[in-house]
Amino acid sequence: MPKCPADAARASASENYFSILGLPRQPSIDLALLESKYYELMKRFHPDLHFKGSREEKDASLKNSALITTAYRTLKDPVERGRYWLEIHGERLSQDNIKVPKDLAEKAFDIIDTLNRWKSVSGEEKAQLSASLTETGKMLESMKGESIKSLEKNFSRWPKGESQKEPQLLSDIKEILSRISYISSLIRDIDKTLGA
Repeated sequence: MPKCPADAARASASENYFSILGLPRQPSIDLALLESKYYELMKRFHPDLHFKGSREEKDASLKNSALITTAYRTLKDPVERGRYWLEIHGERLSQDNIKVPKDLAEKAFDIIDTLNRWKSVSGEEKAQLSASLTETGKMLESMKGESIKSLEKNFSRWPKGESQKEPQLLSDIKEILSRISYISSLIRDIDKTLGA
């Protein structure tokens, strides 16, 4: 990242979030280093530091700080980083990739059935179903956490210094992200129902 806001604004649009933050282009990252790089860059590019600059410098400062913040937030979150990693390798997690994981199929159908029943009952039965859904939500959060750990483990398998595609690792990332997306959608459905 250039030192001056105006120079940074002219930097190549092809820069990726890793290079913007001065990190190696690897899916497994050191979060402490990420945070350090982020704060270092924000000390140079934050709009409050350039309020007396020219219009071009102010605009560039706003643009750069937004880009730095987006890069930081994307790379900090392992799920967003995984999606971004797929994207920079020409892959995407589309709706077609969000399938019911085989090991979750029966549980998912039970959850959907419980959600539907919850809408048509009242009183004690609704209270019981609410308690059951609350417990199911906790179980799903735990499964999501385990899937995120699996994703991070997959990231650490990526060969250091490799910029080429690793088809099997990309496929594994896509599968894990698909699982996380599906679990997240079940959690959202439960939260939405119980919040109604």
